[in-house]
Amino acid sequence: MVLSLWRLRSRGEENSKVDLKKLYNGMRNFFSLQIYHGGMFTKSRSRRYVDGTVDYFDYVDIDLFSVHELDAMVKELGYVERQGLNYHFLIPELDLDFRLLPLVIDGDVHALSTYVPTTSGVISVYIEHGQTSVTSYFQTIDEELLGKHSDVISDGSSEEDSEDD
Repeated sequence: MVLSLWRLRSRGEENSKVDLKKLYNGMRNFFSLQIYHGGMFTKSRSRRYVDGTVDYFDYVDIDLFSVHELDAMVKELGYVERQGLNYHFLIPELDLDFRLLPLVIDGDVHALSTYVPTTSGVISVYIEHGQTSVTSYFQTIDEELLGKHSDVISDGSSEEDSEDD
């Protein structure tokens, strides 16, 4: 069993007074998660997350972090089960319109991990309730798939498959 060190920052602690450089003192694998929850995204073009709450988890170790750890954090925030919740993380220092990425599987956690050493010590995660309205990363994936798999014929078979028939 792996012992996680993360802890929920009390809402009474002023976020502006938390010195993350001092808190993590050169431990590059530690960071804080800023979790937006209970709200929703506005439509694209200057997208915002409204009517929600922000909580922080400190002492998150990227070497131990997983979607299961995030599930445990969300449970500590009072959510009973993950069903109906969508997790997204924001590429640091970019906007919500185009730089939200899914946080669903280990590969997504790996993508998030690449930003930990480059941040000021905080990664933002957004929880969306119900069906996701975030489509920017789906559009990127669709464009990549179309470019890489241009040999796919409309009936679902590839040219290579039709030569074997």
